[in-house]
Amino acid sequence: MPSWPAGLPQGLEIDEFDETFADTSIETAMETGPPKKRSRFTAGVQPVAGRQLLTKAQVATLKTFYDSTTKFGSLSFDWVHPRTGSAATLRFASPPKIQVLGPDAWHTKMSFKVMP
Repeated sequence: MPSWPAGLPQGLEIDEFDETFADTSIETAMETGPPKKRSRFTAGVQPVAGRQLLTKAQVATLKTFYDSTTKFGSLSFDWVHPRTGSAATLRFASPPKIQVLGPDAWHTKMSFKVMP
C-alpha cells in the first residue's frame, strides 16, 4: 500500500481541521411512535478534512501522488491520523482543492476518509 509522500507536510493545519465521528447506525420509521435506531455496521469510515500550506514543488508532488499513486483518489494509503497521530489508512474523499496565496505559497484543502 502506498504511503503519504515524505516531501509533503505530515499533518493538517489545526485551524482548518474538521473531523466527524463514524456513523454506523440506521434509523427506520415506524407506523406510529418514534423511529427505531440500530447499529448497521461494527466499523465505519471517519471523515476528516483540513488544509496544508505548500510550495509549488509540493503541489506537484501532491498532484502526482493523487493522480498516479492513488489512481485519482481511488486507492487507500498509509499515513497518520490527523488528530491522534497514530498509524491509519486513509483515502481521498474528494480531489484536493488548490488556492494560490503568492508566488510560492499555496493552500491545499483536502478531505479524507479514515478507513476502518
